[in-house]
Amino acid sequence: MEEEISEENVAVPRFASFRPKQKAPREQSIGWGTTPDNGHDQGSHRRLKLNPSEESSRHQRRGKTSHHEHQERHRHHHHRRQHRSRSRGRTGTVPAKKPAIDPEIVAWDDSPEIYHIDTKGDPKNLAYGAIHQYSLPTYHRAGAGNVIGLDRESKIVRELSSEKGIVIQSRFNGTARSREKYAFSRNERKGTKKLRIKSFDREDAAFEATLGFIPLRLARGMKRERMGTGHSSSGENDDHHYRSIEGKAKAGSHPEDRDLEFASESSASDYERIESSWDETARQRNIELSQRVEADPTNVDAWLELVNHQDNLTGARQGRRNLTSAERLSTADVKLSMYEKALNKVGNSRGRERLLVGLMEEGGKIWDFKKLSSKWQTMLQENPGFIGLWTKYLDFRQTKSIAFRYEDIRKVYVECIGVLRAAILNATSSQLRGELEDILIYVLLRGTLFMREAENAIATWQALLELHFFAPTEFVAMGTIDKKGEAVLLSSLERFWESEVPRIGEDGAEGWDVFAANGEVGNVPEPRTDTLEAKIDPHRVFETWITAERLQALQSRDPARTIDEVEEDDPYRVILFSDIKDFLTHFGSKQARWSLLNAFMMFCRLPPLPRSSNQSWWTDSFVRNDGLEQSDAYHNWYFFDGPKSVSKETLPPWPISMEFEHPNLVARKGPFAFKLRNFPSSAETLFGDDLRWFALQDRWLEVYPGGVGPVKIDWLRRVLKSLASRSLEYNLAEYYLAFEWRNFPEGAKKVAKSLLKKDRTNLHLYNSYALLEWRSGNISTAVNVFVATIEMSKTLDEAKQRNSILLWKTWVWELLQVGDLLEAWQKLLCISEGKATAMDQQPDREGNSCNASTAAVLRARRYLDDGRDSSLALGYNDEAVHFVECSAILEYLFHSRDADAATAAFRKASEIFDKRGLGGSTVQELLHQGKARLLHLHATMSRSFKPSTLRDEFAQSIRAFPRNTIFLSLFLWNEARSRIDDRVRSIMTDVVLKERQDTIIGWIFSIWTELKSAPGAGYNANTVRATFERAVSSGSGKCNPSLWKLFVEFECQQGGIDKAKAVFYRGLKGCPWSKVFAFLAFKQLRNMGFDELRNIYRVLGEKELRIHVDLEDNFDAVEEGEQGAMRGAQPLSLPMKLPNDTSTDED
Repeated sequence: MEEEISEENVAVPRFASFRPKQKAPREQSIGWGTTPDNGHDQGSHRRLKLNPSEESSRHQRRGKTSHHEHQERHRHHHHRRQHRSRSRGRTGTVPAKKPAIDPEIVAWDDSPEIYHIDTKGDPKNLAYGAIHQYSLPTYHRAGAGNVIGLDRESKIVRELSSEKGIVIQSRFNGTARSREKYAFSRNERKGTKKLRIKSFDREDAAFEATLGFIPLRLARGMKRERMGTGHSSSGENDDHHYRSIEGKAKAGSHPEDRDLEFASESSASDYERIESSWDETARQRNIELSQRVEADPTNVDAWLELVNHQDNLTGARQGRRNLTSAERLSTADVKLSMYEKALNKVGNSRGRERLLVGLMEEGGKIWDFKKLSSKWQTMLQENPGFIGLWTKYLDFRQTKSIAFRYEDIRKVYVECIGVLRAAILNATSSQLRGELEDILIYVLLRGTLFMREAENAIATWQALLELHFFAPTEFVAMGTIDKKGEAVLLSSLERFWESEVPRIGEDGAEGWDVFAANGEVGNVPEPRTDTLEAKIDPHRVFETWITAERLQALQSRDPARTIDEVEEDDPYRVILFSDIKDFLTHFGSKQARWSLLNAFMMFCRLPPLPRSSNQSWWTDSFVRNDGLEQSDAYHNWYFFDGPKSVSKETLPPWPISMEFEHPNLVARKGPFAFKLRNFPSSAETLFGDDLRWFALQDRWLEVYPGGVGPVKIDWLRRVLKSLASRSLEYNLAEYYLAFEWRNFPEGAKKVAKSLLKKDRTNLHLYNSYALLEWRSGNISTAVNVFVATIEMSKTLDEAKQRNSILLWKTWVWELLQVGDLLEAWQKLLCISEGKATAMDQQPDREGNSCNASTAAVLRARRYLDDGRDSSLALGYNDEAVHFVECSAILEYLFHSRDADAATAAFRKASEIFDKRGLGGSTVQELLHQGKARLLHLHATMSRSFKPSTLRDEFAQSIRAFPRNTIFLSLFLWNEARSRIDDRVRSIMTDVVLKERQDTIIGWIFSIWTELKSAPGAGYNANTVRATFERAVSSGSGKCNPSLWKLFVEFECQQGGIDKAKAVFYRGLKGCPWSKVFAFLAFKQLRNMGFDELRNIYRVLGEKELRIHVDLEDNFDAVEEGEQGAMRGAQPLSLPMKLPNDTSTDED
């Protein structure tokens, strides 16, 4: 047969010239369900021709040569497709029905009829096994599961069908079924076989350990062969041979990869049982919560737990897949209905506010802007006293770019402050009043940061500081005042402001109280003149404008007076009292004033004050925007500086014993490289140097060179000096001395002595002075300060004597950090005696060990434990932490530098703190910091230690305080030796960035980790980009302009200018109030044209943001120049000279 149909003997027929004889149509009974016989010798080919004219034209366009080429090229592929089609046609046959109209047999090429029977056929079909591809008409399937010959109600049920057969059901008697929501549900339902890595015995593991390499394939059989067992185990893993008498090998009991195996039925069922048990547990929990709210409909906590539990019912919680947008909306809709039902049940209880806040959060995911705005207005009108609702409304208004206007948002802040002020005056308890005052201070801080680009931000803080710390004596004696008294107070402050005498921070400022004592008469300063003049180059409009605008903004930070000479067309330059009056309120309690001072430090980008409570605003997305004011050089140095530029680092004074397997930037630079700090303030961090321990701040001129900071450093220095010298009860002297030592070290000693003259019994100030001398290298002077102060403290009252433990602790730590362990051990034994030296207990220096009598050690232990307990009982919690640290160091040295002994002491103290209700407090966080400091010292000075001990302790501290960057940095530093990134990523995902608990600090640290912890040449840009995307999509990151700025700069670093541009527009939409972020378009995005930059400039004007230099006249000149160029005149050059973009597109 092959010889007869070979290509040499058989000519290719020309079907285009075929003209069959015209015959009368004969009837054929061709069933719709029948299939032509597959034999070529007796089968006749039937072809469906749906469009004869199209088929004819296709034949005419195709030449003879192309006809045969296509015929030969596609026969083999078409044969396989036709064979599969025929196979499907023979399986599952059903009784055929005769069609209503029989087909006619007509000519196949030019007949308008539908059917044609070719009695001659094409011999080439036998050679190629299929019909020519272009002889097949186009067709499509229809029916959606219907079967030819059955009624329309019967359909194939694909969910129940399998390769063994199909299932047909009628829609009238079939069971209801729902369509699977994702693509792999059918495979999961079928019970796909699961693979797992083979488990090997200990002999195999021991044999693998002897190899000098890491095998890519595990060598079970090879081991046995080498050990002389006489046979290989490969047969155990293989199926029977292909020539075996058992017949053809089936797909079977073992996977192709020999290192894998199918999970057994028991293990597979266990896995499925675990997976199903998760669903069952979640459903059972949902039922329990539903029954709980039905039993007690007014229980707000139960309702919130039920609403939050709805996230656990989705597949994303199991890690199976990510939720789709539709599923997120569906979940939000379910939560929304639950919130509405809960609000109807709880009535007007106090917890109603939390339900309303949750309702608006979920509604923001579903409703459009118009409906959401209407809902907010209704909610605030019906519940004007709900403070949490007002703060969420601030978030909504400030972040909606479509309706953002500066003056409108400022009015919202004023309205919110008014509501809070009224609520404070009507507070029924001191606890409620304190909570409301904290919220009001947060709103004031956030409002002044919102107005930072305007002059009234600094003016508001000047008035607030004068009001609370320099008020006349008659107002100070009033304490908490009512609404009428507050009006009198503000009226007096208005007279002081309008007199235009120097205010706090300005040269010659004496204070409001001095002004009032002198009969409201003071020295008015000389008028100032704005000397800067904006000059715009018409050939480089935006390039010169961005420089002029920034210089004008820096000059305008200080508010001007009416006597100053300023530009006539700038009405916002002079700040009157009426411009800031709405932001002023009086706080009577000392705790509220302390919080106000902390808010001012945050406004100036300074660290928190010592012994402050851990306010939540230190991690707030609208507050922590440090990167906006930092200089580009400093910002790029600590965030984008690669591993190649860290060769000039200063190392600690002792050799670090840690050896890193894969050195990276964190390993070389130490745990102090992350600069977005967030941890409680203490003496050791205020005077930290980022070499031995963490520092709370860097030098001001390093972060803000050239006066680009949020405030002028001279102005800030005068403010801190006035507060430290006039407000002794707030103990700001230690903070001010640390600021002076950090930024002006040459005059710090003079400042310390002047402060000590005013407050000779301040042991905290003496401790700071000793630290200052020690940091300056004057160790002998520092020792003399310690000895003299400890002796002097014995003459003070009992309350101040307790502070002497701070001096002992600082002295011991300084000795440890210079490596003098024996001297530190001696000082610990001297604490119970209250003497600087122990006369009867000298350490054995010859044996280089810390030896002492048992009685001396027991006496020191008892004294430190008693001091801890008595301090806690009397409420001196900070002193209790100092006693615990000394006790832990004592145990550490006594047990020959055993870290477990030290951690046991800290663990015992932490349990005591928990029992006294101090769990999660700032003092317990300071306790964890002391433990971390000792572990860091142990790791850097000890020759041998357990990294797992550090890992466990740091992880425990992170779980307790996930926002503390000391614990995060030390955990990352400890993991730098092992290069197991999953540990860092896991704790970041599971603890720090946990849903509803993530903060902007955690996101930036996670991004910084991806950038800095990569070994060798650098980081994975895709991983960093994915982390950025997660961060800006989170609730805490999407409205943080500092994070968006980092994202844009990262894309610019990668050379993806187009990507950076896309990120910029997204950030501009999410943070419409940030003018500094909008300036990135003019400074870093080099691919923007003149029209785009002009549009961005005009958007700033439409949003009513503060613009000092107007460009509209320059735009007119540019347009006239372009028109003149079109008429043949000399054109102007580009408005902005753009450098060549040498970056490449990595896409």
